[in-house]
Amino acid sequence: MKKKSKSKKRGLQLRERDESKELVQAPHSFVIARGFACPYINDLVKDFRKVLEPFTAANLKEKKNNKIKDYISLAGVFHVSHLCIFNKASNQLSFKVVKTPRGPTLTFK
Repeated sequence: MKKKSKSKKRGLQLRERDESKELVQAPHSFVIARGFACPYINDLVKDFRKVLEPFTAANLKEKKNNKIKDYISLAGVFHVSHLCIFNKASNQLSFKVVKTPRGPTLTFK
């Protein structure tokens, strides 16, 4: 008897892992901090993630060398519809809400 190939097994696993249509269509989000490191910004990001909790990436690991373009490319894979970006400049804090894949960007300074 012939063995099943790996592609068939993977296909079954992928179908089992598919999310329901309601979960995919719900607005998901990433909350990101950019710019100068500040403990207040980190607390603000954690609190904002809790506000958006059911459909946000709560344990998102950020690295300094990650660009916004990297997060946007991941947004399609994880069905992310909004990016919330806190940016700390030398004397100014700004907050951006980006609607993906192509939507308006709201900027608050």
